[in-house]
Amino acid sequence: PDSDGFVTKIDPATGREQMEMQDMSDTDMAHGNTYSARISTQNGRVDVVHGICVDQTSDDVREAYIVGSTTGVIDPDAKGGGEGILSMFVAKLDIDSMNLEWKQQYGSKSGQENTYGTGCAVIPGGGGLYVGGGVEDGGILDVYSLKDGGGLNSAGGADVFVVKLSSSGKAEWAKQIGTDQEERLATGGGIDVDEDGDALLFGTTRGSMMRARGSETRNDEGEFPADAFVMSIGKKGEHRDPVERLAAGTAGGAGGTTHSTVSAPKERPSFPEQVASGNADAPDKAASSMTGITVGAISAAVAAALVFFVYRVGVRKSQDSSLQGQNNDHI
Repeated sequence: PDSDGFVTKIDPATGREQMEMQDMSDTDMAHGNTYSARISTQNGRVDVVHGICVDQTSDDVREAYIVGSTTGVIDPDAKGGGEGILSMFVAKLDIDSMNLEWKQQYGSKSGQENTYGTGCAVIPGGGGLYVGGGVEDGGILDVYSLKDGGGLNSAGGADVFVVKLSSSGKAEWAKQIGTDQEERLATGGGIDVDEDGDALLFGTTRGSMMRARGSETRNDEGEFPADAFVMSIGKKGEHRDPVERLAAGTAGGAGGTTHSTVSAPKERPSFPEQVASGNADAPDKAASSMTGITVGAISAAVAAALVFFVYRVGVRKSQDSSLQGQNNDHI
């Protein structure tokens, strides 16, 4: 197959393509190229745009970033995969000229597993951008411009990744996160940025990403049902490890699976009775313990709410009775 991606500027008032000439006709549209950009590599290759992002805090947006995947070579310095193997790409687009200013491409270290970009998020104030995506079949993302390709590791199955880039396209750090099951970012994005400039990831997981799965019922393929997850990653790449790695005692600190030297945040939550993965009963015990704690917390909250309700009713009755000059001793 041969497919190309595209980005087109649309006038929100008319739905027509935006060009320099405001009185464009059908003939004008056939000759202009300032309203659309075609994203393509070589003939016979697949080039797909999955996401686009701009600085949401700017009133004068002049640049955009495009994220997608390709079976071709969009960045000659990158390690290309085999024929039919996808690799993610990110490019900076000048919105006025609709020309690409720079392009980056990241495949897997072996060159045999698919990688793809799902979305991006611009950090306000010129802080660069975050790019999110996935790596399939136990592959490891290769950010070739970083030392040792970013020092990333696979947790098994399909993992998600985040790469922080400067506005000039220089990779600053990369994180690959997952469990021994399948993790994927949400279609059409899966990544955002908060007001502090930290990255936010959201997607699905079939593993013990945020909770121990224990002995839940699996499907015919031996997979757990998919959970939704949300994760925050700091500007320096710090994040909480998945539950299964915390339980197994293989946490890499705040840097997660990349074994960052950043110290773990004090507020990182603990998971009761989770021990090394050699104990097959650990997930069930952890799930049971957390369930007990949750039920206890809910019971306490309900009890407190009832006490408050009774108190408020009592006060209201006391006030009404006082107005009527009645005895309040029964309150």
